[in-house]
Amino acid sequence: MAPRRRTVLRVLWLLLLVFVVIGSLLPGDSAPLLLLGKFQLNDKVLHFLAYAGLTLLPATHENRATLLTLLGLVLVLGVLLEFGQYYVSERFFEIPDMAANWCGAICGILTGIPFRP
Repeated sequence: MAPRRRTVLRVLWLLLLVFVVIGSLLPGDSAPLLLLGKFQLNDKVLHFLAYAGLTLLPATHENRATLLTLLGLVLVLGVLLEFGQYYVSERFFEIPDMAANWCGAICGILTGIPFRP
């Protein structure tokens, strides 16, 4: 894979990571979350898609060791952010959210592997 393409994918991944962290820790009554709520998307679907994206991008270009490390970090991140919601107004800790995060992360890797060069 061309170094430039790998760099672009890594930057996109970092942006998605920042988006997921900020989105997970915004108060439930914040303007972005209220706007998102107008789309009436299922909360678990949003968790699944966010974490699938966090593993899909690296699965297409990172080596196996890096990918497994990232998977572990993403799974831990999902748990920590869920616990962090205890301290954010209008947000709630939910084990099903963690399950959706984990399912999304695993599906992201499985979806991305066939696209490896």
